[in-house]
Amino acid sequence: MVVRLTESKFELEDGRIYPHLVVLDDVSTVEEFQSIYDHWFAVFNQEFIESKVGRWLSAATHVAGVGCRL
Repeated sequence: MVVRLTESKFELEDGRIYPHLVVLDDVSTVEEFQSIYDHWFAVFNQEFIESKVGRWLSAATHVAGVGCRL
């Protein structure tokens, strides 16, 4: 959960601080930023999962020497 937000960084409740890739011209509320953060976290998390599953299926198919159906 985001607990602090500035034009150059944001802080999570566990104390981790991350810089923004660019300085924000307009700093939204923590609640608004949390919504944006949650959205992009889900997008990147899904991409990571799909990437891992794709590599696993590719490796399993290669090792087995056969096609794989889900």
